[in-house]
Amino acid sequence: MPAPQDQANSGPVADAMYFLGRFLRNPRRDVRDAAAFVAARGLPPVRIVLSGLPLLWMPDEQVESIFAGLRVFMHKDGVFRTFSYVHNYPTPGAIKLRARLYQAFGSYDLSRPVLRNVPPAFVLSCTTPASLDEN
Repeated sequence: MPAPQDQANSGPVADAMYFLGRFLRNPRRDVRDAAAFVAARGLPPVRIVLSGLPLLWMPDEQVESIFAGLRVFMHKDGVFRTFSYVHNYPTPGAIKLRARLYQAFGSYDLSRPVLRNVPPAFVLSCTTPASLDEN
């Protein structure tokens, strides 16, 4: 996939699509490789990460590794967004995930339930990882 060249195909959306096209070309790529991918290509720090990963069900070490990787390649004003289904909200796994988000980012915002989603879900938005160095 060629990099965006002209004005109509430039900007944050085109940049994101280019990045995703390059990164996802290998479907077995591990999200923990994203920091190395960004660094190897001299890309600027990432401003937004949208995650649909099943963080509730992943081993602690894997989630911690993902959050540590985010701190490497996210912009100092970056946003990390993930979701949690409403029916999972009171479960121990969801409570633990929110604690991890708080620990990794210092805070998070919880949306109202998105009822048009099936099943309904909350969106959790986090900004500026707590231990993020200046980018």
